[in-house]
Amino acid sequence: MPEAAVSLSRKQHQVLSCIANQMTTEDILEKLKISLKTFYCHKHNIMMILNLKRINELVRHQHIDYLV
Repeated sequence: MPEAAVSLSRKQHQVLSCIANQMTTEDILEKLKISLKTFYCHKHNIMMILNLKRINELVRHQHIDYLV
């Protein structure tokens, strides 16, 4: 398992999975029962952990199969 997958919290992993499955922000907030501010915080932290500059790089990330 890649190191990045180990570094993600359970909630970050859930957010990542939703983003990778192309869910809308509104749907993610509803599904995970989190606020918009919390969503953006998780998204930012995921991008930092995975060293991504843009969230759309996520779908091209080499370890996506391990993460979602």
